Amino acid sequence: MSIDAVPKVAGGVDFRSLALSATEGFVLSRVDGTTSVADLCQVTGLGEPATMAALERLVEVRAIHLGEAAPAARQAAPAAQGAAPDPPPAPADGPRYDPKELDEPDVELEPDRRKRILDLFYALPDMNFYDLLGVEPKAERKQIREAYFAKSKEFHPDTLYRRKIGTFKEKLEVIFRSLTQAYDVLTSKNQRVDYDAYIAEQIKSREIERQMREAEAEAERMERELVESVRRARRQAKTRRAAEARRRAVLAQKLAGLSGRMIVRPEAAAAPRPKRSAAETAAEVRKLLSGSSQVERMVKAKGHVEAARAALERQEHVAAANAFRLAMTLDPRNKEWADEFAKASALAARDLAEGYAKQGRYEEQLGHFDLACEHYCKAAEGNPENVPWAERAAAMLVLVKGDLHKAQELGTRAVLRSPKDVQCRLTLAKVFLEAELPKNARREIEAAIEIDPKNDEALELAKLVKKKL
Repeated sequence: MSIDAVPKVAGGVDFRSLALSATEGFVLSRVDGTTSVADLCQVTGLGEPATMAALERLVEVRAIHLGEAAPAARQAAPAAQGAAPDPPPAPADGPRYDPKELDEPDVELEPDRRKRILDLFYALPDMNFYDLLGVEPKAERKQIREAYFAKSKEFHPDTLYRRKIGTFKEKLEVIFRSLTQAYDVLTSKNQRVDYDAYIAEQIKSREIERQMREAEAEAERMERELVESVRRARRQAKTRRAAEARRRAVLAQKLAGLSGRMIVRPEAAAAPRPKRSAAETAAEVRKLLSGSSQVERMVKAKGHVEAARAALERQEHVAAANAFRLAMTLDPRNKEWADEFAKASALAARDLAEGYAKQGRYEEQLGHFDLACEHYCKAAEGNPENVPWAERAAAMLVLVKGDLHKAQELGTRAVLRSPKDVQCRLTLAKVFLEAELPKNARREIEAAIEIDPKNDEALELAKLVKKKL
């Protein structure tokens, strides 16, 4: 079965007669006639082997048939050799910069060139080195060199020597430094291998985040449908009760007429309806949802649990957590599933944290401290027990002048978990110094010197603290 094929539901089939498993029924529910096999493997959260097996079974019983392959994404034509690729287009919702920057006075730059500089400068945070140079990931060294020199002709600050360019000078310097770094990394065999591994981690993390967002959205959709089914059942029950009350009233009047008496029951005389407890309300909801809808929900829930446990066996923690989330939405009172969901979620968070930490380490090496700070903080949040990630997150927060309260919390966590780690002590001391708490900093530095009396960094910090006290 081609992963590019698009499954379509067969018409005129009684699916109840096919004896489908819970997993097969779940996969069938995701076949919409536009989603490819490859995308279904992602959307279901079951993993490729389980999804493919279910699809093959559905084809076998003629529940679905395979349509034409999904159209391949159109790739951009490679830039002509020696020509600088165009900078990325502005976002659909407009440029990322204040339009007034285009009209900066006393700047000797053509409007179109100003725009190209601003577009590229503000797009830098979202571009990898391949995007920046405008080359394919498999580009050879010669192509990278040509692209770099073509870009340099437009974005090297020296090309505008003696011209008034105002704040565009600083922007060009940042762009050219980024271009040079991209060139240096991509033309070095070893550095390029490391960079490609970093890009792979980025893609992996973003895919995990996407899967988690989609699972959460799907759970919310299912929850809304469940709530609406309860409300609909309540409305129907209320209508039935009202109809039954009218029928009894009419019958009572007829009986009274036969006996020659008139029965009058004024509204004021009606006994007030007792207020129901939460347990009684829950019991009514369960009763309203009983029958075929309840059975259908439980079949779906068990299908999700089956898929989740299979994903756990394959060490696919994110897929398992997503499937357990859907099962919990359908049966939130199942404690066993809730415990399994919590464990799978913790494992998924740690998987994601590991990817964030790898990205943070590489970004720190490149000197991209803002990005390193962001990823180390995410890693420390995903795995609170990891000491190095908490320490690095605290160090980066100090370096980028970030949230010192958060830095102190992370630094303190690292010290409490590893009190004999000199680096943890010194990082926390730097946090206290940045927060203008020299006495607290001195305490950590003295503890570090006690562990390692010859530590140069600790001795230098001790001198700095002494000046501040």
